[in-house]
Amino acid sequence: MGNCLWQVIKMDEWDEYFFEIAKAVSTKSKCLKRHYGAVIANQDHIVVSTGFNGKPFGVNDCVVCKRVDCEPGEGYELCRSIHAEENAVIFAGMEKAKGGSMYLYGELNEPCIACKRRILNVGIVKFLGYDGENVIVFNPKDWIKDL
Repeated sequence: MGNCLWQVIKMDEWDEYFFEIAKAVSTKSKCLKRHYGAVIANQDHIVVSTGFNGKPFGVNDCVVCKRVDCEPGEGYELCRSIHAEENAVIFAGMEKAKGGSMYLYGELNEPCIACKRRILNVGIVKFLGYDGENVIVFNPKDWIKDL
């Protein structure tokens, strides 16, 4: 995981709730390589947006993964999918996302550099990743020095 500060935490009731939603959202993914689900919740614990990784509207589903041999974090220019985090940010917009938290369910629990930029830009203040075993929490402002 990058050079960012993070910590493993024990889930509370809200974390469990939002990660269950993110897990359900991940089942909608059409990506052949990985399935992710993201949830943005505001400060009042209200879901303001969800997203899963998949193709843009109007683009056909992949039949063969062009990134199948790529290492994590590489070959994104070959992929037609939009990341779950990115979709959640697009659908929420800054007005709804600002000051909220993002929950990501999937295999890896740290966003790519492009998604980090988008998360910072809409003002999300807490990022939680869950891989089915560990919950890892980031303060997105800690990503600034890596950008």
